Amino acid sequence: MLKPQNWMRIPLLFLVSLISLKSFSQILIDKSLRDYSHIIVGYNNHKGNIQGTGFVIFYQNQFYLITNYHIFTAKCPDTGLKTEDAPDTNTSVVFYYVDKILSIYGMYEYPLFNKIHVSYYQTFSRNNSIMDLAVMPIILPENSYIPYFTTAQIDMSKKCSINASLDILGFPSYPKDKFSRTETINTKSIDRFPNPNLWLQFADTNKYGFSGAPVYLLTQNNQAKLVGVCTGSVSYGDDKERTGYGAYMRDVIEAIKTCKKRKLISNRGLKFNP
Repeated sequence: MLKPQNWMRIPLLFLVSLISLKSFSQILIDKSLRDYSHIIVGYNNHKGNIQGTGFVIFYQNQFYLITNYHIFTAKCPDTGLKTEDAPDTNTSVVFYYVDKILSIYGMYEYPLFNKIHVSYYQTFSRNNSIMDLAVMPIILPENSYIPYFTTAQIDMSKKCSINASLDILGFPSYPKDKFSRTETINTKSIDRFPNPNLWLQFADTNKYGFSGAPVYLLTQNNQAKLVGVCTGSVSYGDDKERTGYGAYMRDVIEAIKTCKKRKLISNRGLKFNP
């Protein structure tokens, strides 16, 4: 017969097992999703000036690069002008990827405008609010290892339920070794903005470098669905508490549909040597 103190150990051991199982499941989720996030750097006059995160979607036989619009509007370090203020400058985004043949990291540069300054990308607004999204049809680099999302992995919810578990996987800062691993923000969805259906809101503030990072909705059976794009953080309310926010994937898909209406050609890009 078990002594009373041994009986007391059973609930404790069961609780520890549950915590360990949950932690292990979280590790598996993070590991499986980590390769979907990529470093994106906005360039102006051939100089990198703003770094964020991005990801790729395969939608109706076309690849799309997804990130925040403010990554595309890098200021020129020399003039201080943004992309839209200096249409004649050379502006581009540099995309970091893995060469699966050479087993090395590489960089690919995609121009933002053609010769007559028509953009290769599409932004999106809802209810007269700019959603800070940039969607660009691209051709993937040759021999590249770039995991991408399909429509089956996307959650098209119009609004997350309160306290839903969210994971955001991005690069917290411009890495000195150029290819440091992603980090994860584990957070919960909240509802504090005046228009809760417009923005995806979460409790933790955004880190520098997480702009454009994919936001995942975690289900009870430890699956992850792509639900949004991380944008930034903002002070809100009387206490000026900083919270994070982003755009829902429904708006990304709408921006992609606009790309198709505009008949934007796929941006081919070139290998980039800094």
